[in-house]
Amino acid sequence: MGGQVGFDFKPGVANYTVKADHAVYALKMRITAAEELSALQVNGSQISPNLTTGEYPLAIGENRFEVTVTAQDYTIRTYILTVIRSAAPAEPAVDSGTNHSSSPAVTPSQPPQNRSIMIRINDKGVSGMASFEMSADKIKAIAVRIDTGSLKNVLDSLSLKPEEALTIAIEEEADKMTLRLPGSAISFMEKQVGAITLKTRNGQYRLPLAEIVHQLPDFTDGTEVQITIERGDSEALAGLKEAADQGGFQLVAAPIYFDVHVVRQEVRQEISSFNHYVERVIYLPKDVLAASTVMVWDQKLGARPVSTAFVEVDGQRAAVIHSLTNSAYILVAKTPAFIDLEGHWAAKEISNMNSRMIVQGIDGTRFAPEAAITRAELAALLARALGLPEAEGHLDFSDVAESGWYSGAVESVQAYGIMDGFADGTFKPHQAVTRQEAIVTIIRALQMANAASVTDSAGKAVDLSVYVDSGEVGSWADEAIRIAIAGGLVQGYEDELRPGKALTRAETAVLLYRMLIHARLING
Repeated sequence: MGGQVGFDFKPGVANYTVKADHAVYALKMRITAAEELSALQVNGSQISPNLTTGEYPLAIGENRFEVTVTAQDYTIRTYILTVIRSAAPAEPAVDSGTNHSSSPAVTPSQPPQNRSIMIRINDKGVSGMASFEMSADKIKAIAVRIDTGSLKNVLDSLSLKPEEALTIAIEEEADKMTLRLPGSAISFMEKQVGAITLKTRNGQYRLPLAEIVHQLPDFTDGTEVQITIERGDSEALAGLKEAADQGGFQLVAAPIYFDVHVVRQEVRQEISSFNHYVERVIYLPKDVLAASTVMVWDQKLGARPVSTAFVEVDGQRAAVIHSLTNSAYILVAKTPAFIDLEGHWAAKEISNMNSRMIVQGIDGTRFAPEAAITRAELAALLARALGLPEAEGHLDFSDVAESGWYSGAVESVQAYGIMDGFADGTFKPHQAVTRQEAIVTIIRALQMANAASVTDSAGKAVDLSVYVDSGEVGSWADEAIRIAIAGGLVQGYEDELRPGKALTRAETAVLLYRMLIHARLING
């Protein structure tokens, strides 16, 4: 469309590359098979011989078309056509003093409301798999539908390693983007690639396929998996603005929803939580000068922080999030304002963790860095730092009431194996935390986060006997302390470990900061 693309076809040649002017924005094909009953496919989709196909949009750069011909004797020939569309020519300079009022205005034609669009699969342009739709309420949506046959052809052509991801990139702007995959495709894909990544203008979603297969191992015929990234509206989230006012943080961008649903026999089931961290990327809008973290919004439970690394992704400023749940994610900014940290050795780490909404003050202006921390407070801090969702179950401790402000955090850290109670069935929420108790929980948290450097062998080279009080280290904490020292998470007091010393709020903030850096959940 917009011109012609011509090439000389020869049956013995399988690969063709042709160039197209920028004016050629889409392609239609008319393919005639030598044998009348041959079956034809373009990019995995069936087409009719001798009839003109629908439009295949052309992106700037490479556009790959795979034409498969299945003869009556079931022999298969595959032809690859690569169309390289040139970029738009540079606009001529306009003399600001020239009067163009006598020239007719040229208005570019608007794209139709419902149309086929180009996507990229691992950087290869592919047509015929995605469509743009405008709903009645003016929501712009793009749906990508890839059938099992097309996926097999794509994977065969890419030769990906098991740890690599199949990447589906949607380059056009839209409010809602959904990747729709048949359940049968998930089963065979999981054996060939580690994850599937959906890349859009709003962000990215890298979903390990094992997370879906683990929760829904039986994919019957008719099952469909839907992966969605959608830009929302902060005003539509009831209670979010009030939570921001109460929490002392500012909303700096619209919320981005990350969702996974499985549709089976017209029943839509949400996959809202995962066994391991799942990576998401949110691009910072150009008008956002700064953000300090990302919050997850839950209509029932409110806002909670998720550890965030701010880096550059594909040339854009971005927030990289590793989270255990799906929901609405919102970029926020918070400025620490503690007056009791001036000159304190841990001021930098405390301020960083406060801007991330992980540690809080005892009031609006004081942090009380030298105060001891309790087990209940440590449970709450760990749950916030790791972005743990509230566990579904019941509390096993006789001294933790369901109505307690820390009950949800205690339940979460127990469910994830990070903190446990005592032999008498208590948790002792108000008891001060010792250094060795805290170190054990931090190492467990790192193991839960799959930190590569936290292994049983990491601390074998550490000699605790160089510390005069090493005999005070409990046998249950010995290995964790060795690992923590080897990883630079903790240091001694010259020739002492002081394992039984009560941990201060400042020491806790620093320990959590180092833990998150070590796990690569944040950057400094």
